[in-house]
Amino acid sequence: MDAARQNALPLVPTAPHDTFTLGDGWRRHPFRVAGRTGAFVFLMLVALVDYFLRIRLRGHTGSPRRRAEWHELWSRRYLRALGVEVTVAGRPPERGVLVSNHLGYIDVLVLGSILPLVMVAKQEVRSWPLVGWLCRCAGVIFLIRERRRDLLRVIAAFPPAVAEGAVVGFYPEGTSTNGTVVLPFKSSLFAPPVRSQWPVTAAHVSFS
Repeated sequence: MDAARQNALPLVPTAPHDTFTLGDGWRRHPFRVAGRTGAFVFLMLVALVDYFLRIRLRGHTGSPRRRAEWHELWSRRYLRALGVEVTVAGRPPERGVLVSNHLGYIDVLVLGSILPLVMVAKQEVRSWPLVGWLCRCAGVIFLIRERRRDLLRVIAAFPPAVAEGAVVGFYPEGTSTNGTVVLPFKSSLFAPPVRSQWPVTAAHVSFS
């Protein structure tokens, strides 16, 4: 844990203009919100085409690193379309495992925009329209929480990703919070880095 604290990676995304809550923003700037939402959906469709051309046709579907790099590229484009700026304090890890707090679904884009990251996510995300497809394209490792045996399959996916130079990311608390408290960690996913002695980097995400 001491090493993880030394490599702490605070990430502070800030809006380029004025900031507001989702409710206030929708009332104050409905056309801006609608425009950014439309641009985001359009980018998702373009990203699917780009995945087919850049990854599928070139035979890179079996490469966690290539898919993580694709995810990094498109995470930056998504955030730009949403008007989100990411400020990074600290140096992103080059290998191993990244653990972070979880505030919301945009966290995946924030973390994915700064390094080639292979995320672990709950199985339910896989079936979401558009978002689920994009997560599959990005090589997200889906975990069926209700099945303890599924942990073995998920853990087995860590070494190939790390061996290629990608970083595996997961939320040790296992759920999202408001960021003011730290919940007990789910320790099972720490087994691969402990066994293989990979570096573990702790990150903190906050929004303003």
